[in-house]
Amino acid sequence: MPNVQIPLAGMTGEQMIACVISCCDEKAYPFKAKRDAAASCQRMANRKHSCVAHQLREKTESGKLTTKNRAADKVRASPRQEIKGQMRIPDTVVKNPKTGKWDIVDAKFPCDSKALNKKLDPQGTGQAGRATKLSMKSIGKSGKSMMTAKEKGDYNDFKVDGQKVDKVRCMTPQDAQAKKGNCDCTNV
Repeated sequence: MPNVQIPLAGMTGEQMIACVISCCDEKAYPFKAKRDAAASCQRMANRKHSCVAHQLREKTESGKLTTKNRAADKVRASPRQEIKGQMRIPDTVVKNPKTGKWDIVDAKFPCDSKALNKKLDPQGTGQAGRATKLSMKSIGKSGKSMMTAKEKGDYNDFKVDGQKVDKVRCMTPQDAQAKKGNCDCTNV
């Protein structure tokens, strides 16, 4: 895989996250049809979440992903912390340039399972198809509507650099559109 990433220079942390979420939503992924619609949506979301981490972390010359963040002073991908005996891994944390405090921004990729399965199996045979590259934009939902117990609860106790996070929110591709700034998805 080539060492190609979205250019993030000159962006705020919020714009970086929004740009990456938007671009990863539009990307085509290798996919094979399955019978279970919910599983297909989950697989698509997993690929998009992986894309987010890959875009925010540095890569070696050979293209291998590292754990070093490209803009660690503004955004960090998949930080880990044990809270109440559970390992918690939000998708990203972003530093608010006005307050200097860190916020959690969890990426959400809402999926229409019927539409995805129709794309995967246009004849409606119910049989697993050949692997194909598939692009499927998320359906229009707000991040706020997709908050789970994890975001509403444990993530509020998350600490970055010893400081408790200020806010916890979710961002969907719909939310990202208004925040992504001048974003170039060519290299995703």
